[in-house]
Amino acid sequence: MQRIIRILGLVLGLASPFPEVWLSEPSFHVEEGGLFVKVRASGVINDQLFSLIDAYVPVTVVTRVEVWVDDRLVRRFAVSQKVERVGEFYEVEGEGPLARERVEDVFSLFKVRVLEDVERYRGRKVRVRISLALYSSVFSPVQDLWGNNPVTEGEWVVPEGGDDGGD
Repeated sequence: MQRIIRILGLVLGLASPFPEVWLSEPSFHVEEGGLFVKVRASGVINDQLFSLIDAYVPVTVVTRVEVWVDDRLVRRFAVSQKVERVGEFYEVEGEGPLARERVEDVFSLFKVRVLEDVERYRGRKVRVRISLALYSSVFSPVQDLWGNNPVTEGEWVVPEGGDDGGD
């Protein structure tokens, strides 16, 4: 069934709204409230995505995050953002507008708290694995439109002292 849905998606031109997507390497920052990671997602945006949004089809960018401390999985979660039309522009929820005329754009700057209690992890190696997926409810069940989701990984040793800078 999944294969039939994928083939149907390809025939309809919906299988890859972002044919090329890149994720930056994660950058780590200790701020009030914990350890945060920032990742920039950019890609070549094609007309299939804009057509879906113009037709009021719900499109969602889902960012999955895994957090490892000293090679032990300590947290796994996902964050979703809606993509919608705002006047003449398109917007990923919480991010700036995208103009249809711009072929290549940064469509998401993702910042997330990966650990709350930084003191507990001082001197330890933290590794994150972040993957991105784009979903639309054109098909039932909800179909992942990329198939091969872009992934990025990074690691950082939480400073022992007060040096809470990042990469």
